[in-house]
Amino acid sequence: MTQLQPIFLKNFSKNRITYGPNVGKKVNFRVVADKDFKTEVENEAKRLAAGLVGLYLKFAPDRVRDKLVAYYRVLKQPFPNRLSTINENTQLTRDEVAAVFPLMQALTIEKAKADSDKVGAFYSPSTNEMVFRVSNIDAGSVAHEMTHAYANQGWLDFINLMRLRGMSETVQLDEGMTQLMERVVVLEWHSKQPSTTLIPTAAYGSTFSDKANEFVKQLGKDVAFEAYFGGWINFTSNDKPEDTLEIGNTTKKKWKWPWRSTTTVLPRRSTTPIRPMQYFRWVFR
Repeated sequence: MTQLQPIFLKNFSKNRITYGPNVGKKVNFRVVADKDFKTEVENEAKRLAAGLVGLYLKFAPDRVRDKLVAYYRVLKQPFPNRLSTINENTQLTRDEVAAVFPLMQALTIEKAKADSDKVGAFYSPSTNEMVFRVSNIDAGSVAHEMTHAYANQGWLDFINLMRLRGMSETVQLDEGMTQLMERVVVLEWHSKQPSTTLIPTAAYGSTFSDKANEFVKQLGKDVAFEAYFGGWINFTSNDKPEDTLEIGNTTKKKWKWPWRSTTTVLPRRSTTPIRPMQYFRWVFR
């Protein structure tokens, strides 16, 4: 980390000003035995599951509202007036949370358990900590998780919003951008090592890097980096945020999310608006 931090600062700054406030910051880390790593993954999944309530209230209020309407219909009770507008500030009762979220939370935890053997390291936004499997440490894995730690909250909000809006390739873009910047750092680090040093391999394939390269090509390097590190992302329509994105700081570029799912995207009601993301992170890494 000591060797990689200045490389991040050199490559992801413009005119000696970083693209975002997290670049180069200190990140806590732990290295755990292989036998203990699965427990660490499960604990992180539980933290992610606990955060689903706030995530859905913030980015998919209509989905929450539809489930609550069905819940009160089963109870044969009138829909509460306090739920006429649902957003990230809405306070749900324990029974309402239990009616909407347990299945989603259970699936989050079970998927993490099933994939734990495939994971070698992860960054936890909730604890600001990187956790490494002892058998998986090299400059590549450290650079990758450092990149995740340097991502801005606004970038993660953007990825979450697009995922919950039914857009496809959200994980591919997030991990692809992370890998793109990780490779920049790793290759510069490797150029200063003894000639016998092997280049650490990338964790993800070309499907991921292709999405990142497409994003950078369409928006330009500076704007793409401002989005990832600075969170400079906004939209101008609650009904179609994926079609009305504005990305960048000094130069703002209009952009539409190009990768669409066959799943129908739920329309938004004017009573449950999304708060714009500008200057304001569930993808398990």
